[in-house]
Amino acid sequence: MYLTSTPPWFCFIVHPRHVAELDSMCGASLLRRYSRDEAEFVRRACTSPALVLGEVTMRGSSIRGEVIGAVRMPGALLTRDGFRLVVEAAQLAALRGAAVVGLGGLTAPVTGGGSFLLPHLPAGITVTNGNALTAAVARDNVMQARSARGLADPTVAVLGATGSVGVAVSHLLADDGLRLILLGRSQARLSERLGDLAQAAALSDDVTRVASADIVLVLTNDASARLRPQMLEPGTVVIDIAQPAGIPGAEYPAFWRAGIPVVAGGIVQAPGYRCTQDFFLDGPEETFACLAETYLMATTGLREHSVGQPSADFARTMSSLASQHGIRPRPLRLTQPDDPTLCPSGPEFHLTASLSSRNSTLRRDAADPGGIDVHELTLINACCGGDPNLGDYADFLRRKLDGRAQVELVAMGSCSDLSAIPAELREKLIGQRIDGVPVVVLDGKVVASGPLPNWMDGYEAIVAAMDATAATP
Repeated sequence: MYLTSTPPWFCFIVHPRHVAELDSMCGASLLRRYSRDEAEFVRRACTSPALVLGEVTMRGSSIRGEVIGAVRMPGALLTRDGFRLVVEAAQLAALRGAAVVGLGGLTAPVTGGGSFLLPHLPAGITVTNGNALTAAVARDNVMQARSARGLADPTVAVLGATGSVGVAVSHLLADDGLRLILLGRSQARLSERLGDLAQAAALSDDVTRVASADIVLVLTNDASARLRPQMLEPGTVVIDIAQPAGIPGAEYPAFWRAGIPVVAGGIVQAPGYRCTQDFFLDGPEETFACLAETYLMATTGLREHSVGQPSADFARTMSSLASQHGIRPRPLRLTQPDDPTLCPSGPEFHLTASLSSRNSTLRRDAADPGGIDVHELTLINACCGGDPNLGDYADFLRRKLDGRAQVELVAMGSCSDLSAIPAELREKLIGQRIDGVPVVVLDGKVVASGPLPNWMDGYEAIVAAMDATAATP
């Protein structure tokens, strides 16, 4: 993009959540043309240094911001190299003259909620992880779902409650008097961060507790906490706040078919907002709450860092400032789409929507009982020592398979410890040979295990296994 000589008031650091966002970068089409396959394109694109991707403006305001890219896919960002790149992006923001630096997606957790960035930046630059307004918007999303469903006394499960957003929104919801199930990775961390709510909420490290919830707030994209339709009762509303999404868009249709609406939350509408970088949201005036918080801190002159874990009081302050500037939570879309293959905002939505119009015969629904069956493809990784690129490989398979399979990621303790795998899948794996991780399971049968092959070779092997299944009487 063309860079002006005028310093931005703020910069917002992002990373690609999906290959579609790599494709939206300047020069991506040329890079793709000279790449042998998808894997090579991603590898080349992700060697870029931090760079300015786009501009943010607000109609009628002199406030201008810039979007800076830390160009690494999610798995690669959560590494030492990823941390260094986010530092580089923040330092680029400082060189551009920004007074406020905001963090999007995984750039917040990889920097300790922004606190690890502070020693690397000059004095006078304010850092925010955007989680205060995100928590306030998440609370508003829950209250809208409660009202839309006519739930007088709902039980709300918060998945990822010990995170930066989770702690703040848990306190906000507790203050609303809602019955809460607060779910985290460990009971010890839950007690440490949310022990003051122990009398008002159930604290648990068992993700299956979501079964008793009327509304589930998803604040994590950790594979070990991935929700599946069979874990929930029909009528449960799932609000996915996580970025990247806790539930991939390709999996939304399975939830809708089970009577479980899954909707994207944490999005706001800001009158006059424009951004030249495509975040794959539905309207030109829609953006993430964390970006809106960065703008609000720049325009109101707030200069106190908002890093680490925001308080519920600060979340209320940011919510009030947002209202004063006409920024409102985007209404949830709780009505099932006419085409069940479509799902709400995000890169995967736009890819699925365009592909489904070309190739909708690949998907079976109630109106077409003679359609091709959708396979279940599960990629199993180890929590420790697993393949860090498996999430990207899953995204690659979702696009290439174009609706022929529901692709799911599952985590296990190690290649010999299946206890963390859902019981139904674990029973199918008993007696099958597993040589290592990742493990690729198609319709309950192990089709590959051990280090990933070339991505295209792996894809072609999966398609061959699908075709063999279809040919079997």
